[in-house]
Amino acid sequence: MFLVVGLGQLSMFVYSSQAVPFGKELFQSKQAGEELGDLYAKVTALIGALGTPLVGALVDCFGLQILAIGNALSVMLVIALLGTATWPAQIACISSAAFYMNS
Repeated sequence: MFLVVGLGQLSMFVYSSQAVPFGKELFQSKQAGEELGDLYAKVTALIGALGTPLVGALVDCFGLQILAIGNALSVMLVIALLGTATWPAQIACISSAAFYMNS
């Protein structure tokens, strides 16, 4: 459990505080880095506003295990796709990071 939490927090750090420099290095473009930072902010706000209440309802219906499974899957997805320099992979990573941080 501690390993999942530790890996989750460490992998989410890349987006939460270093999205622009990370995107710049990943895509080799300053503009892409800024777009990644903007995308992170928008997706995190959207998932925080809409996804968190949905997760709460799922936990009420199915129990706390659904939250643990969702967090573990989010961490694994971020770790697997973090270094992939494609927009679909980064959107999946940002969405997973936002889910993990907001749940």
